[in-house]
Amino acid sequence: TEKDNLLIYYAGHGHLDEQISRGYWIPTDGEVDSNANWISTLAITDILNTIPAKHILVVADTCYAGALTRSALARLEAGMSDEARYNWLKIMAEKRSRTVLTSGDLKPVLDSGGGKHSIFAKALIDLLQENAEIIEGQRLYQQISARVAYAAAAVMTDAGAVEQVPQYA
Repeated sequence: TEKDNLLIYYAGHGHLDEQISRGYWIPTDGEVDSNANWISTLAITDILNTIPAKHILVVADTCYAGALTRSALARLEAGMSDEARYNWLKIMAEKRSRTVLTSGDLKPVLDSGGGKHSIFAKALIDLLQENAEIIEGQRLYQQISARVAYAAAAVMTDAGAVEQVPQYA
């Protein structure tokens, strides 16, 4: 309902059609060489806008997920007092929102490196387990982004260090 909050977590394959700059999720019944069952990021956005929930956060751990982040975002100012932060959170809680936290931009991302998880999933799980207070998406993003970028940079390939920077919008 319009009073609910919804979290959607997708971890799986993604694809970017570079000719039209459109991203896709490839579900478990999808085939990498056939787009018949792929779900476009435009369709995902349209579906999210029809859901009556007040706040929706999509967490996408997939290659090319940055295709979902092409929008502006209200952000907390650095150095805000606790009172100002509380007031900002209170105001934002009253507004309808659709936000996305992705494991990377418009590039492939690492799907391993975090034990049984991707480095992004490991960073998310660790931060949520360590957290003991309300954490807004922007702060979650900042902490995850630093951990993921650092862990990815430590991975060496034939082309050199891996660059993976999560996105939030």
